[in-house]
Amino acid sequence: MEGISGHFRKIREELLATSAYNRSMWLTKLAAFCLLTLTAFAQMKASIVILAVTDLNRAVEFYCDRLGLKLTSTNGDFAFFDAGGITIALRGGRPKADPADLASTEIAFGVEHVKLAYQALSKAGVQFRREPRIVTGTTWATDFRDPDGHVLSIVGPE
Repeated sequence: MEGISGHFRKIREELLATSAYNRSMWLTKLAAFCLLTLTAFAQMKASIVILAVTDLNRAVEFYCDRLGLKLTSTNGDFAFFDAGGITIALRGGRPKADPADLASTEIAFGVEHVKLAYQALSKAGVQFRREPRIVTGTTWATDFRDPDGHVLSIVGPE
């Protein structure tokens, strides 16, 4: 694993040394590197993403009505959604102490056509932070925030 950690250190150093404008390119390289190294950890699979929310009812409405996710169950301060192979769990009643914590996690939803999904979600009331754009090769993406400020994105072909 020394080779992997050395390569990771090199990417990190280049990322920190580059301008903010070029950081997205280096982050893409880092993401690709991480994907390539996942085979070493094949037995570990993420199955649930847990997000703290300030108002559980408002968040459930957003994830159901605006994003169209299926609410699979609730349990006390938790609501669970089927997000196509992964579960999103919302934990209510425990707001984050630091608002920056809300932006440190991003959930990317794979879609068949980013521009069509962008139009449909916009009509449903989702407010995007930017227009869809190419992020790497033929992959497009754009992002938005949920009512608590968590960063969500859609990614896929144009």
